Amino acid sequence: MWQLWLKMKTNKPNFPLYVIIWKDHTGDSSWKSIEEITKEKYVLAYSIGYLIHKDKDSIKLCNTYTSDGGWGGLDLILKNCIVEMHEIEIQD
Repeated sequence: MWQLWLKMKTNKPNFPLYVIIWKDHTGDSSWKSIEEITKEKYVLAYSIGYLIHKDKDSIKLCNTYTSDGGWGGLDLILKNCIVEMHEIEIQD
């Protein structure tokens, strides 16, 4: 995979790569009974990206890096929603 970076003659991103499993809020605009509403649950989301920034409340991942230094695919995830975080080690 990293051979592609070498062919592009660009620098690898200088941020760690992570898989984050987190509790995602859901919603539904349809009509439901009280019983149906009380059965609703959150869903687990799985995000993969470069850990760009973290503070006391959240982390910010971007899943895309371009050869001209641009970043895209921002996920802002609240820390209290994170179930697991795993750094992905990439060997040169």
